[in-house]
This record gives sequence, C-alpha cells and structure tokens, in this order.
Amino acid sequence: MNPVQDARIPRNAREARETFAYSLAQIYRVLNILPLLPKAVIATASFAGLREGELRGLEWADYTGDSLNVNRSIWKSFVNGPKTRASAQAPKRFPSFGN
Repeated sequence: MNPVQDARIPRNAREARETFAYSLAQIYRVLNILPLLPKAVIATASFAGLREGELRGLEWADYTGDSLNVNRSIWKSFVNGPKTRASAQAPKRFPSFGN
C-alpha cells in the first residue's frame, strides 16, 4: 500500500521545460575559459552524460583511467544507487585527448 495516496501536484506547479544538450563546439568553448577544477567537473558532466546526483556521487575509485563507473547517486544527504539500471551497467568510456 502506498502511504502517500492522497499526494497531488500543486495547481501552480511550473510546467516541465524542454531539455537540450550543448553542442560539442559550445562545450569546448566553455572548457577553454575555465580554471582546472571547474573544467574537470564540466568535462566529466558533459562527456559522461551523468545526472547531477550521479556526478555528486563520484569517487576516485570509480575512475579506472579510461572508464568511469557510476556506483552511487547523492541527493541532499541521501546516498543511493544509480537511478536506473542503465546508469549502473556499462562504464562510461572516455576518448584519449592527449596533452
């Protein structure tokens, strides 16, 4: 039995907005002007396609040198597994960018 059966979406709730993805050119333009730490976060989010909670849940042990495993998601102070089975299944592979 669902304990929140009488829950309703408020009438004044905002409508869902269309989502979009930045182009590769836009991502590289942003990365070129950022300092190292923000650049690492934006690059990881952009190229791995992680949700915000999955990005927050990353740990160094999740990175193997050429792939990233999504093992947890963090929302506020709650640590859970990834949102979907697909998020947890295959490691995210990264291209080699060279120096």
